[in-house]
Amino acid sequence: MKKFLSLAILLSGISFASFAQEEVKENKMEKKSYVRKNYVHKEMVKLTPEQIAEKRTEQFGKDLNLTAKQREEVYKLHLDQAKEMKAKSEIRNKERAEARKERMAHNEKFMSVLTPEQQTIWKEKFNARAEKFKGDREGKKGHRRDHKKVEQPNKG
Repeated sequence: MKKFLSLAILLSGISFASFAQEEVKENKMEKKSYVRKNYVHKEMVKLTPEQIAEKRTEQFGKDLNLTAKQREEVYKLHLDQAKEMKAKSEIRNKERAEARKERMAHNEKFMSVLTPEQQTIWKEKFNARAEKFKGDREGKKGHRRDHKKVEQPNKG
């Protein structure tokens, strides 16, 4: 009888724990969907500062019931912010392109020191590591950078 009672308590404890974990997962999913709804979409990157300011002002107008005067002032603020963000984005993109060129030049120098066999071993290790990181990130949307397989540098 004691064994039956202890078994019943154990099973009820396990079922209670599983329900508690499901609830936590649901809350996390709700938070993620909330964040994604408010996340600035990739389409916004393609828009001009004027278009971005117009979209944001329109949304503010709907949400806050702005007057015409308020709408003009909000538009100006959004336009200034959008222009500033576009300028900063262009600077970041140029810096990334320069850094990529530097990495590629370094990689070519590095590969020129290695023998063909060593190059093959290094590429296999790098690609395996890149695949591992890619596999770890599947399902994680916050990461933008994908590891790409290393190719033989052009010698010519």
